[in-house]
Amino acid sequence: MGILSKLKDLFTKNQTPDSKDNLISADSESLKKDIYDINEKLKIDYILLNKNLQKILNNLKDDAEVLKKVNLEEKKVESRIRDANETARKDYLFSLEKLIENLRQEKEGDEMFTFTSSELNKFHNQTKKSYQYASLIIGEEMKKIKDRIKEIEKLEADFIEKNRSNLIKKQNLTQLIVKYNEKEKLASKYNEIKNQISEFELSCDNIKKQIMSLQKNLDEKKSSTGYKKRLETQKELQDKKDSLRSLELTISVFFDKKLLERYLQIESNKEIISLVQEYLLNPALALQNDSNLIIIEIFQNISEKLKDGSFNFKDLDKAIDKAKINRQMVLDYHHRLKKYKSEIKIFEDELSKNDGLEYEINEINDKEESIKKINTEISSLRKKANKLDLEVKDKDEDIASMQKN
Repeated sequence: MGILSKLKDLFTKNQTPDSKDNLISADSESLKKDIYDINEKLKIDYILLNKNLQKILNNLKDDAEVLKKVNLEEKKVESRIRDANETARKDYLFSLEKLIENLRQEKEGDEMFTFTSSELNKFHNQTKKSYQYASLIIGEEMKKIKDRIKEIEKLEADFIEKNRSNLIKKQNLTQLIVKYNEKEKLASKYNEIKNQISEFELSCDNIKKQIMSLQKNLDEKKSSTGYKKRLETQKELQDKKDSLRSLELTISVFFDKKLLERYLQIESNKEIISLVQEYLLNPALALQNDSNLIIIEIFQNISEKLKDGSFNFKDLDKAIDKAKINRQMVLDYHHRLKKYKSEIKIFEDELSKNDGLEYEINEINDKEESIKKINTEISSLRKKANKLDLEVKDKDEDIASMQKN
C-alpha cells in the first residue's frame, strides 16, 4: 500500500481518537488552540522524520551514482536489449534525481508529510516502465534503490502508526473549524438580514405615522364646504372636457378631407393653403383659430369648382352634397369650442389654487406605495433569513455529530 493510500485509510477508517473529550470545544478559537497543542506534540517527531529522511536521501544519491556506473557493455545480452536498458536507466535516473532534489526542499509539519507522500506517488507512476526495463539486466542495483525508497515509505508509515491518534484528532478538529467558520458566516448573514428587516419595519412604522397625520388633516379638509365645492368643480370640469372631446370628434368628420386635399392642388394663396393644411391636421383646433370662418368660403369655392367641372370626382353628386356645409352649424361649432375651452380654463384655474388638499392626497398615495414596496422587501428578506436559519441549524447538527463521534 502506497503512503497516500495509507493517509486516506487513516482518515476514512477508525476516525475515533483515543480521547473524545478533547474534541468538545466552545468555539473555533479554542479548536485552533487544540490543533496548536497537537502540532507541538508532533513537532519532535516531524523533526526526527525529516532527519531520517535526509539520511535515506543521501544513501539514495549514492545508490544512484552506483547505478550510473554500471557498465552495460559487460552484460552478455543482445544489443537491442542493452540499448533499451540504457534508455530505461537514463529515464529512471532522471526521475530519481528529481525525486531526491524535491524531497530535499525544506518543508515543515504536515506540509513535509503530505509533500513527501505526493512526490513518492508521482515517482512510482512515472517510473513503472523504466524500472521494469532497467531491471532486466541491472537487477541488483535497481532492487537496492527500490528497497531504499521503501525505507522512506516505512519511515512515514511508522510515523503514521505512532501518531495515529493525534493525526486523526487533528483532522477532526480541522473539519470542525471549517464547520464552525461556515456556521459563523451563515449566522453573520442571518443577523445582517434581521437587522435590515428591523430597519425596514421601523421605516414602515414611521411612514404609517406620517400617513395618519396626513389623513387626519385630509379628513378635516374633506369635511369642509371648500372641499365639497372642489368636488363639484372637478365634476363640472370633467363634464366640460367630455363635451369638448365629443364636439372635437364631430368636427373631425364634418369637413370632408378628400375635398380639402383636392382643393390644395389648385389653390395658390399661401395663407389659404396654410389654413387648409391646419384643417387637415386638426380640424377642431383650426376651426377655433379661424376667427373669420374662412373655411366656409373655401367650401363655397369647392362647391363651385365641382359644379363647373374643375374637380373631377367619380360620384360628383355625392361630392357636391359634402361640399354643402351649414353656415349656422359652423358658427355654432366655433362658438361652442371657444366656450368649452374658456370654461375649462376657469375650472382648472379654480382647482389649481393650492389649498394643500391635492398635495396631501398625492403624498398619502406615495407613502402607501412605499409601504407596499418595503413590505415586499421584508417578505423577501424573511425568506432568506428562514433559509439561513435552517442552514445554521444544519451546521450545528453537523458539529454536534462530529463532536459526538
